[in-house]
Amino acid sequence: MLVAWDASGWDLALSRQFGDAGGFAWRQAWWARGLLHDGGRVLAWACLGAVVLGLWRPGLAGPTRAQRLYWLGVLLACLLLVPALKRWSLTSCPWDLAMFGGTAAYVPHWRPGVADGGGGHCFP
Repeated sequence: MLVAWDASGWDLALSRQFGDAGGFAWRQAWWARGLLHDGGRVLAWACLGAVVLGLWRPGLAGPTRAQRLYWLGVLLACLLLVPALKRWSLTSCPWDLAMFGGTAAYVPHWRPGVADGGGGHCFP
């Protein structure tokens, strides 16, 4: 599905709904930066805390200990893998692309090792 999404060009079509050659008007909006970006990270850490607490002192009947350990692993993997993928990624953020007012050329996200001439480190 990821390859089909990338090959379809829908990622650019979707990005063009939010930005143009002048950039992304909502890039610094409180809901985009604070709520979605920073808030998502805080929510993930809060969920991790809740799962750890549920492992240590289960308050409700529900998931088994094995299921709680599974979700602990999933949350830890996400919290560690997303920053690692961003660090490894040569893909620049949409606002860094020339078509949106930046300097980077468009390179599909899933072409490892191909730089776009921008700063990179943006999660695909």
